[in-house]
Amino acid sequence: KSRHIYAFQLQQFYFFFNTASIPSKTAVYTNDPVAGNNNRNRIMSNSTADSRSVAAVAVAAHEIGHVMQNKEGYGPYRVRTALVPVVNFGSRLAMPLVLIGILLDSYVRTANPDTGFYVAMLGVVLYGGSFLFSLVTLPVELDASRRAGDMLLAAGVISEDELPAAKKVLSAAALTYLASLLTSFVYFLRFLMYVLSVFGKRDRQ
Repeated sequence: KSRHIYAFQLQQFYFFFNTASIPSKTAVYTNDPVAGNNNRNRIMSNSTADSRSVAAVAVAAHEIGHVMQNKEGYGPYRVRTALVPVVNFGSRLAMPLVLIGILLDSYVRTANPDTGFYVAMLGVVLYGGSFLFSLVTLPVELDASRRAGDMLLAAGVISEDELPAAKKVLSAAALTYLASLLTSFVYFLRFLMYVLSVFGKRDRQ
């Protein structure tokens, strides 16, 4: 019996969303504001929907976990959703503000000699929005994985013997978001140190 049938059983168990299949290798959660979509459909790839593996059904359950978060108004999920437009806006302005700050500091005389520095630091803060977004995303993903494990057992999709394998898949997914968090933090620190070094050279001169 194909696992995609079990996926549809899960949908009936959590009746507030619909599922369709698309011909791609990855799953797409269309209710996620990051994807720029606000409908309540959950689109799964054919490779996920048709697979007989525990891994595929764990991925499907994880995405259903996000739908449950949205339905219940889960706090971190709502915060992440609210951050999306802010982070997108900030990421576009970050680098221009830093460049404007450097130009102001180098070529424009103002009443406050630190104006350029403050403008550049505003750009750094906006750049740090991606780190904040990753920080908020981590508990959202961990909670979705926890819900997925409980859901799979409650719906009878997997047995107790299969649960460890499903949890390994869900844990591996969570680790990717942890890696993303650490990476964004490193990039933020690198960007901050670069801006500070530019203005530090100015002070020494």
